[in-house]
Amino acid sequence: MPDLKFEEVSLTYGPPGTTPTVRSITLTARAGTTLGLVGESGSGKSSLARAAVGLTPISHGRITLGDRVIADASARRAKARPCRAIQMVFQDSSGALNPRRTAGQSILEGIAAAGPIPRHLAHAELERLLDLVHLHPQHAERQPRELSGGQRQRVALARAIAAKPEVIVADEVTSALDVSVQSAVLNLLRELQEQTAVTFVFISHNLAAVRYLSDNIAVMRNGEVVDEGPATRLLANSAVPYTQNLVDAVLTVPPLAAP
Repeated sequence: MPDLKFEEVSLTYGPPGTTPTVRSITLTARAGTTLGLVGESGSGKSSLARAAVGLTPISHGRITLGDRVIADASARRAKARPCRAIQMVFQDSSGALNPRRTAGQSILEGIAAAGPIPRHLAHAELERLLDLVHLHPQHAERQPRELSGGQRQRVALARAIAAKPEVIVADEVTSALDVSVQSAVLNLLRELQEQTAVTFVFISHNLAAVRYLSDNIAVMRNGEVVDEGPATRLLANSAVPYTQNLVDAVLTVPPLAAP
């Protein structure tokens, strides 16, 4: 698996002269690990994610996956081009899934995206993927409105994995879920990363979730990376005040006093 690299990436919405939404981002998501992107709403996390999967063109720099150029602002006719090797799972699972298709049909679309496959093998792969995300085979016959939020997010993850990506970008995938369901989905993400060796870019404003999943963390503020490093070091001993404030803001429960 190759590294995903952002090299001096800037991204601008609007006419020339507009202040970039994302400015000079240089980051590496190392192969087979999870890079956590954390920051408050509007910090540029999701914009960077959309650039990585080819949904938004970049205005400066380039994005590479190993020796493949995913986006290059200096190239002639530079534009956003989706790359199958990088799949994205969105916050709004209900909006990401076709309401007229069953869960199984949505996952089969992902399987087909990976290349031609005989029908019987495709259905065997569908069953494997459902089991991988801890869904019963009967869930394949249900439409998105018949699934809970957590189940829809599992379907979205199965569809992403079905395309055999090298990188999965998970953008605020737990923020719309109940707390108990969030924990289950976070555990699933950690399990999937370990089992598939896919590189994950996990984006959230929830530092506790990012800390739980990530090998390395980049902290974003106002379109820039203000801190980055190994998760254990960055959260335990960061010299950046903004990171310290994020760490201090994480809710902790004090131990119960002895009876």
